[in-house]
Amino acid sequence: MMEQLIFGGFYDLNHEVDILHTRNYGVTIQLHQKKQLDQIRFRIKMTCSKKAENWMWEVTLDKTALYLNDKIPNSFKQRLDVDFGTTVLYPISIWVTPSGIIKDISDTSFSAIINRFKTFKKKTLQENSGASIEQYVLSLEKGIASKKKIIRHLTFDWFWALYFAPIYDATAKKLTMPLQTNSPRASYNGDIIEKTELSYYNTRQLTFDGKVSKSYFEQYPSKKKYKAGIKLCYDFDSDTGIIANITSDQSIMEKQNIIQRILVNVDHLPERNAMKSLLDKEEDTQKPTFKDKVLKWWNV
Repeated sequence: MMEQLIFGGFYDLNHEVDILHTRNYGVTIQLHQKKQLDQIRFRIKMTCSKKAENWMWEVTLDKTALYLNDKIPNSFKQRLDVDFGTTVLYPISIWVTPSGIIKDISDTSFSAIINRFKTFKKKTLQENSGASIEQYVLSLEKGIASKKKIIRHLTFDWFWALYFAPIYDATAKKLTMPLQTNSPRASYNGDIIEKTELSYYNTRQLTFDGKVSKSYFEQYPSKKKYKAGIKLCYDFDSDTGIIANITSDQSIMEKQNIIQRILVNVDHLPERNAMKSLLDKEEDTQKPTFKDKVLKWWNV
């Protein structure tokens, strides 16, 4: 699905050559629930490759630098979750279609995940004991028992849900996104609109404004009083087609009250030397832009 492939005919022009590129993204997730506000940040390194005459992309992702409220998680459960979510599940290699659909996990990557989990399990049970920790490890083991289960688990990650969404051909009428933790993913019905004028990021945009159908909530009685909607904005570099920024604003309401709001920002991070030049330039200005501040945080 790679961005240039959709925007500018990159795929058609380079069908007979091997393609390889690496990008870094900074992901920020803000969860507003009742009076609680939590913020999660992590970095995704993504390497995309396509062989000549092959229409499928192999995409390898690695997740690092995970922070909770700008701190490294330090509680027992949080440390285990982070360890599993960064050192066991990642790196991971998947096969992706040009429209963004995840088709499979590579056999080599799946075997590596299973082997890393065995090491994680052995270390965790050696250092901790008790029925609760055994149950925790068992639930993780069941969750990675097959490729299908791993893909399902990862599609609840907001980066995966947003980046690997079939939005790139601008024809989709519904997008499937997470709703709440441990809830089935929901279909948001709406329209994708392409904006040709340049945006704040000097890019062109795809936007999606969707709502969850009543039938979804009728299917799950515990949520039948809810309403949910999402607003997405994809900013693409006007010259290269590379994703510069993705924003997502999801709200869940009960009657007229917002009971949960999740804001997600995915920012393309330039190479480190480019970021250094940007930061040096920032010192010469009195009022850095919002984008400058975002890049500066990720350069720390």
